[in-house]
Amino acid sequence: MTRFDEIDHPRGQAANAGQFRAKENGAPTTTLTALADFGTAPALADIPKPTDDDLRNAEVESYYRQGDREISDAAAITIARDILHNYPATVPGGPESADTVQLRRVAAGTPINPSDFDAVDDLHAELARVYKRGAGSGPYGQRDRRIDSMFTWSLKGGDNSR
Repeated sequence: MTRFDEIDHPRGQAANAGQFRAKENGAPTTTLTALADFGTAPALADIPKPTDDDLRNAEVESYYRQGDREISDAAAITIARDILHNYPATVPGGPESADTVQLRRVAAGTPINPSDFDAVDDLHAELARVYKRGAGSGPYGQRDRRIDSMFTWSLKGGDNSR
């Protein structure tokens, strides 16, 4: 067996440092964005409260589009805003918790891609937790209809950012 001889392998020695010795890489944090693509959500203070007109329109739409017909993106955004702002006690951990990331993204108008199964599953889990706590409880099964409308809406194809 032969011994290792550094003269036969000059790379890494002071006389032959290699071609990348002078190259310096910047810190990775200087080039990263705000991680919006990874599911972060805006703070509740950055999400506007729904107007009375928007609430009425969303309620009418969720009533007439029960079942397989999905509600509009504007109605879904309004329902999410209503749950976060007007029924904070029904949101497990509160509206600012990590359990409401997808709901806050919807309320802010951020699109949820139906083919992003993790995001859709997270939204469904959030809606199920809110549903169990009675969000938007009102007469005539309002809670059931609005949450069901959100479930159907989240499964539709296309861009949900409108």
